[in-house]
Amino acid sequence: MSFSQALSGLNAQSENLKILGNNIANSQTVGFKSSGAIFSDVFAGASSQVGLGVKISDVRQDFAAGDLETSGRTLDLAVAGEGFYRVEQTSGEAAYTRNGQFSQDNEGFLVNASGQRLTGYGLSDPNDPFSAVVPGGAPEALNISSADIPAKATADVAATYNLNASTVPGQGLQQATVQAVDGNGDLITVDNDGAFDATGDPLELDVSYHFSNSFTTFDSLGNERNITMYYEKVDDNTWKAFQAVDGKLSFDGVDNAAQDLENSFWLKFNSNGQLAKYSDLDGAGAGLRDEDDIVGVADAGYRLAFGTATTPVNLDVDNASANGQDATQAFNQASVDNAGLTKAFANLEFIVGDGADPLNYDFALTGTTQFNNNSVQNTLTQDGYTSGSLAGLEITRDGRVIRIYTNEERRDAGQIVLANFANEEGLQSIGDNAWRETNASGIGIIGTGGTGVFGTIESGVLENSNVDLAKQLVDTIVAQRAYQANSTSISTQDELLQTIINL
Repeated sequence: MSFSQALSGLNAQSENLKILGNNIANSQTVGFKSSGAIFSDVFAGASSQVGLGVKISDVRQDFAAGDLETSGRTLDLAVAGEGFYRVEQTSGEAAYTRNGQFSQDNEGFLVNASGQRLTGYGLSDPNDPFSAVVPGGAPEALNISSADIPAKATADVAATYNLNASTVPGQGLQQATVQAVDGNGDLITVDNDGAFDATGDPLELDVSYHFSNSFTTFDSLGNERNITMYYEKVDDNTWKAFQAVDGKLSFDGVDNAAQDLENSFWLKFNSNGQLAKYSDLDGAGAGLRDEDDIVGVADAGYRLAFGTATTPVNLDVDNASANGQDATQAFNQASVDNAGLTKAFANLEFIVGDGADPLNYDFALTGTTQFNNNSVQNTLTQDGYTSGSLAGLEITRDGRVIRIYTNEERRDAGQIVLANFANEEGLQSIGDNAWRETNASGIGIIGTGGTGVFGTIESGVLENSNVDLAKQLVDTIVAQRAYQANSTSISTQDELLQTIINL
């Protein structure tokens, strides 16, 4: 028995113990993948009958997934299935990891503890933090802008109503008190007798209606504007509607001239309760408008009439006109049967002042009905919002990084990519629980979570080390025994050699 075989055994088991020790040491390292020694025997040549010992021919990594454990932290990520996070090293070189412990640095990048930046698909316009995310192309380091989201003026409102078909025109009317503004957005004022007075007190008007509802819109500065819509049934299947903004009605005209009510329109229903006719009347006398507008701005039958200094301002219904005709008559003449109605909208405007642009939005009424049920608003949506500050992040299972703002708006900031390899065991470890691609691994295939071969990305979850601690301890005992056996072999051979020398 020679020393060389036993010595090779000592060296091999020493390296094996290092590998086992490293596995045990990293049993709590997130995303760590254990390794195992591959042993091979050593021969001097093809004719040799006795080997020269043992060596570690390879150290093979086990890329089996570890158990997932909830952390509750948004930027703690785990891949449930196949795929590696692609990170950018400080050198700019790409690396790959299963460690999903990320945080945001002071520049807005998502980084791991080693400072490597998580990559993915970024924004279409780097200079616009609210531009769209464009999937595809070369992944880039994801940067999450903390800029406040600016206010957006309401441009579209969509609502559906049922207006009670049993309502009797002229009966059961309710009243509301509103103020009036002129075509410049200025309050119309009156003297103590109720006659027009440029320096007087705000005019208060009593308007009649059968049904009303209120909702909130936003102007260009993000100020909330309270909209109240008033609906009055004036004839069979015929309703007029008008808008008040912050308790004010808008009339076109200035000073003491007669003024027509703006932001008003007609609704006409067929015998089946469906919105079926429309008219777009122009109170300014320019003739009927383009019939592309299904429900357009109209003179809804109200005119603000001014008399002499001794005659009060009054809300004149009977003499309101459109194109020189009684408003109801003009409506009937201009009405258009539209059994295949696909849209219905009124364009409503109001000068709000306070440094904001005039409120201007389309009010869609598609789906509004007239049935013998209580008048009710069924749905309402609007697309405006006030400004907001970044309040938090959300990461979806397909890797979308979503910013959540204090105004409850949500905007994508990027999309995390995953990488997969034809031979992941060919990856080269570079430390910090990361690997780089090699010729043996093949070029990484890039994709997003939940598509193709890629697993989903779970937020608030971490992947534990795949080290089986019990097995590693057993293997350590076995390696220790093998080490001791080789050591004993060397001692025995030493004793035999001393005996031979002493003969």
